[in-house]
Amino acid sequence: MISKEDFAALLAQSKLGDTPSSNSSRAAVLNAESWLKDSSSGSGRFIALPLSMILLRKSKAKLSLNELLVLAYIHGFQRRDPLKGCRSNAKTIAEVLGISPSALSKRLQKLKSFALIEKEGHGEEVTYRVDEARWAELCGVEFVNAGALHEWTSHGTFCRIPFWTVRDSKLSALDKVLFGYIFSFFSAKEPKPFRVSTQNAADQLAVSKSKLRASLEKLVGLSLVVKTVVSPRVPAAYDVNPQACMERGTKNL
Repeated sequence: MISKEDFAALLAQSKLGDTPSSNSSRAAVLNAESWLKDSSSGSGRFIALPLSMILLRKSKAKLSLNELLVLAYIHGFQRRDPLKGCRSNAKTIAEVLGISPSALSKRLQKLKSFALIEKEGHGEEVTYRVDEARWAELCGVEFVNAGALHEWTSHGTFCRIPFWTVRDSKLSALDKVLFGYIFSFFSAKEPKPFRVSTQNAADQLAVSKSKLRASLEKLVGLSLVVKTVVSPRVPAAYDVNPQACMERGTKNL
């Protein structure tokens, strides 16, 4: 039979998880997660970069990840409606992406040179659109109709890249895209850690295995991502650290 004193001690221990400090910690985590997943603003607060677009890195266009970020940003306006486009001039796009007008000009010129984007209008009345048919053509993919083409460009697996990472000058283009890939698992309807072999992930992002590993280590070192090793034979699990992301991200929005 347990004494009243021992029972009281056990009861107190069982309630440690409900102390004001722990409740406050849980509230902070939930607040950070809510902030991180918020897509209520008009821009969506994310650049959705589809893995099908990354195929352009292996095409004759040989697009860089920075060029893909611009292409994905423009395409985001027509993902839901293929007839729409990005109604912003170059200056506004540069400000949104946190890059210089000259850097954006070079990236737009590269995209234009391969006929991947179309520009309509002049001055403040400018609309940019991605030519989805040209995108597929460069990737060596054929479709029987426009509906199937748009399904390929606008659905499937995406790297969901928050704008605060896009504007973070301390992160490389690979850091941003890789974080977006990991974040896409975290922000799914059924969240789960990112658990893909480094070789498969490198192949999917069209980068070397060594560069991918270095980027993963950097994201972990910045505490934006948490790494969990289960077994040497099983790929490590990577998950987003909401509080660290909110702390860093609020400085870049």
